[in-house]
Parts: sequence; structure tokens; C-alpha cells
Amino acid sequence: MNVHQFFHLARSFLSHIMHTSSLSLSLSLKMF
Repeated sequence: MNVHQFFHLARSFLSHIMHTSSLSLSLSLKMF
């Protein structure tokens, strides 16, 4: 695995976490 693949994987992982956290945040905001 080279550096380019690692950065691509880390960026997709970070965007996935941000997407799920924002999704759960909007869901929790709808509950209140």
C-alpha cells in the first residue's frame, strides 16, 4: 500500500464518519 492509497482510504473514512455523525445529529435534533 502506497501513500496515495492510504490518503484516499483515510479521506473516504473521514467523510464516512462525518456523514454518519451529521446524520445522527440531524436525527437527534428532530427528536427534540
